[in-house]
Amino acid sequence: MSKKKLWLYLSLSVLFAICAHADGVSVSLGNMAPSDDDFDSDGNPISRMKPLDLIEPRTAIYELPYPITNSGSYYLAGSLKGVAGHNGITIAADDVRLDLNGFSISGTNDALHGIFIVPPSHNIDIRNGVVGKWPQWGLFASGVLRIEVSKVKFYQNETGGMKLGFGPTVDRCNVQNCGGAGIVATHAATVTGCKVGDNAEDGIRVATGSVVDGCVVAGNDGDGIAVGAFCTVSRCISVTNGTNGISCTGNCIIRDNNCGENGRPNRSGAGIRVMDGGNRIENNNLNGNHVGLFLELGGNRVSDNSIMSNAFGLEDRGDGNLIHGNSVGKSESGTNFIFTGRANIGEILTSPGPGFDHGNPWANFEIP
Repeated sequence: MSKKKLWLYLSLSVLFAICAHADGVSVSLGNMAPSDDDFDSDGNPISRMKPLDLIEPRTAIYELPYPITNSGSYYLAGSLKGVAGHNGITIAADDVRLDLNGFSISGTNDALHGIFIVPPSHNIDIRNGVVGKWPQWGLFASGVLRIEVSKVKFYQNETGGMKLGFGPTVDRCNVQNCGGAGIVATHAATVTGCKVGDNAEDGIRVATGSVVDGCVVAGNDGDGIAVGAFCTVSRCISVTNGTNGISCTGNCIIRDNNCGENGRPNRSGAGIRVMDGGNRIENNNLNGNHVGLFLELGGNRVSDNSIMSNAFGLEDRGDGNLIHGNSVGKSESGTNFIFTGRANIGEILTSPGPGFDHGNPWANFEIP
């Protein structure tokens, strides 16, 4: 054994002996002598630790534009600036995770999309950073399957915030001040916990079979939330949007939302606008809109909504809507109910007064 090895062995032996007897307990450490395999040809100890790229294999992105053509995990090494004529990051592979790592990618004049995903790529995960000031979409992933976007802020992208394909999941994203819609997705989208405001078109627009839950949408020039058929919108706040707070086609559930001050600029929108039948509109708070609740067609069930202090209260142009248990009143125009079709409406109790006692569980309440 060389002197260097012997000295290392003796030093370790003394150290462990001191530690083992520190509390009066004798501990046998066995044979601690290093072998020749623990040293290189010059007698230096060989490290047994794995490098970081083996423990968590990820690829750093140091500049834009950056193409991703292989599956794997990628991350930003810092905030980066785009280049004219190019997308910021282009993904042309399946099973990719892109961690913006708290940094931003920023557009420049004549650049393209911030992040562009080439279809039919699928299983893409993008998270944790900022995408702003791109001349086109912040994220363009139309035709891409099963993308997840979480904790990303999109701002001042000229065409829109993000455009997604089938089955996306968008969670806790912030989309502000874009030149088009904030979030656009096709079928089977799930959008949760997002804040979407001051965009030039709709705040959130999703197609058939989608869920929008727990979002805050405000100040968008179009609808706050626009959904296709068989969708659920719940626990959202939708205020001060240019047209409707929430609009839906058919066979949707719209419940437990708070919609206020929508449709005021052009005096044509509503807190909730229903454009087809088969919907359940229940337990929503619709205050201060141009029209509180507007039903274009029949075959809907409308119950237990509070519709107060709108320019017009509840307007029903359909045939066969079931309307019961709602509170409607204090309309600025003095018109709380408008019926132009044949409605199945529970009895309307006007100014029932204090301590009222009425046996009709289907009754609506009107407060002049």
